Amino acid sequence: MSLVDAPPVSKAATTGWSLIGTSPTSAVVNARTVTFNGRLWGLGASPSSSVVSSPDGLEWKSNASLPWRTSPAACAHNGALWVTGGALEEATSDVFSSPDGLHWTHTVAPWPPRFGHCVVSDGDHITLFGGRTMTGTFYDDVWVSKDGITWTSAGKADISTNGAAAVVGPDLCLINTISAWVHWFSGGKWQPPETAPWPTPRISPGVAVIDDVLYLVGGGVGGAPSNDMWSATGPGTWEAQPSAPWTGALSGIGCGELNGSVIVFGGADAHGTARPEIYRYIPG
Repeated sequence: MSLVDAPPVSKAATTGWSLIGTSPTSAVVNARTVTFNGRLWGLGASPSSSVVSSPDGLEWKSNASLPWRTSPAACAHNGALWVTGGALEEATSDVFSSPDGLHWTHTVAPWPPRFGHCVVSDGDHITLFGGRTMTGTFYDDVWVSKDGITWTSAGKADISTNGAAAVVGPDLCLINTISAWVHWFSGGKWQPPETAPWPTPRISPGVAVIDDVLYLVGGGVGGAPSNDMWSATGPGTWEAQPSAPWTGALSGIGCGELNGSVIVFGGADAHGTARPEIYRYIPG
C-alpha cells in the first residue's frame, strides 16, 4: 500500500488528523524543525534545500542559505534561528544563527564536535544534549548558553544520538533512543527515568508542544518507522493518541507546532523517496 492511499486532502479545520496538501518544496528528509516568527522551518535537510519554511503548512519556500551539515540540531532563541553541530567529513562544533532564515552568522562553540544531538530553548537558555562523533564516541554531556555564543558545561544527562527533547511547561523532556526510557527535568532536578509506554526505543521521533502538551509522533521502532502518537503534560502522564494516517514506512519526518496544530511534512518512504504529503493534527 502506498502513502498516496492516505485520506483525501482536507483543508477544513476539524479535529484529528488530515492530509492537507502536497508540496515538492516540503519533500525533505531529516529536517530539523523549528517554529519561529509565525512560520514552521525545516533546517539542514540537504545542501540544495537547507532551509524550507511555511506560514500555514500549505505554501512552502526554500533556499540554500544555511551551510549544510548532516544531523545538526536546531531551535529558536532570542529572536533568531540557531543550528548547532552536524557533520561533514567529521563532526563539527559549528553554530549558525539567523534572524530571518536567509542571512546566517557563524561561530564555533567550545563543546566537542558532534552530530545527532538535541537542543532546546526555555526562553532563557539554549540547552544542548548528547550526540556522537563519526568515530563512534557517544556523548552524555549537557551545555547551556544564554546567547548561543558563550557556552557553559552543565553536567550530564542520559540521552544518546538521534533522540528528541522538548520544553513542556516548566519541565524538560528527553526521549532516549538506546532504551525505552523517558527522562524529565522537573521540580528543579532530574527525575528517575520512566519507562516509555511504547514497546521499544525509537529513533528520531517527531515532537511538537501545544498548550503545554507534548505530542510525540512516529520514529523508528525496532528498525521500522511507525505512525503512532503519544502525548504527555509531565512525568507519568503519557496517553496514546490517534495514529497518523499515512500507510507504509515514513522515516525522517519533519514535525512541529504551527498555529495550534501538529504539522508533519517530508520524510522518506521504504524506497528512500522523499514524500511531498503534508499532514495536520488538530487536538480535540
